[in-house]
Amino acid sequence: MHDIGVLYGKIGNFLEQCIKQNPNSDVYKCATVEQIHICEEGLFKVVFKQFGCVKEVWAKNVHVNLGGVPKTLNLDEDDRYVHSHYILTEQNEHLEELFTSNDSLKIAIVGNSHSAMSVLSKLNERYSVINSSKYSFDLYGKSNLKLYYSSMEDALLDGYNFTEDDICPVTQRVNRYSGMREESFLVAKAILNETINNVTLKRVYFKDNADYDLIIECLGYKTNLIPVYKNGKQIQFEVNNGILKTDTHFRPVMKNQESIDCFYSYGLGVGIGLTEVSGGEKSFTGNIDGIWLYQHYVAEIITELNKKVLEVI
Repeated sequence: MHDIGVLYGKIGNFLEQCIKQNPNSDVYKCATVEQIHICEEGLFKVVFKQFGCVKEVWAKNVHVNLGGVPKTLNLDEDDRYVHSHYILTEQNEHLEELFTSNDSLKIAIVGNSHSAMSVLSKLNERYSVINSSKYSFDLYGKSNLKLYYSSMEDALLDGYNFTEDDICPVTQRVNRYSGMREESFLVAKAILNETINNVTLKRVYFKDNADYDLIIECLGYKTNLIPVYKNGKQIQFEVNNGILKTDTHFRPVMKNQESIDCFYSYGLGVGIGLTEVSGGEKSFTGNIDGIWLYQHYVAEIITELNKKVLEVI
């Protein structure tokens, strides 16, 4: 994670310089966007704070990519609960004390997504938890663990069971969006092959249990959309289970099922579903995301749509 952070920092600095070279362009660091107003003639007024001062910029296009807010089951501020986000980004000091001061721990992991496997890998790297008699894990998930393979041949050679519905019709990859990759692949495969003996799969909904010393929430993120106004009234957007609904052009969908030209959102907490262009296995029912998708699939669609819209304007 540290190396990735350093790389993103370098990419950010490079992009900043590229943006500043363009006329009427700037980068505002340490800024918090508070409101967006849809104005006449296809313009947007973005209101933000920077170093305590309220500022505004005007734009023809707005992309809202604020990252998501961790989803939680913990409504009572129980300190046994911790979201995977804080483990993977090493932002939880409570864990260090918990793991170093207890001879045994019973742990629940709620959700069996990539983050769940990454959490196990991270904890093992730090505290050697896998196959340790000191720790026991119950892994709660609504579906089976799935593995990613770049081809059907690779999956068959590895003895992996899959169906036609697990194959992406565009790339012919197995579990292209739902399958575990890299380190998560290794952990998930070991669990499925039962070579990890202290992780128990639970195909039931999680119910809090006082026996658990730690409850790790691997539930993803909910939307972090800021207030948007038109004619002085705040627009209400369609949000399902915490996920902002968008149309096929990545424009947030309002309650009336309409969208706004030149106003986009994608990333954590935003729903991007499967299409014929994006590809994806039929068995996958979630939302897709990933840097490659943003750089290619999302960017290409938005760029083409903007050309058409700006020609009309």
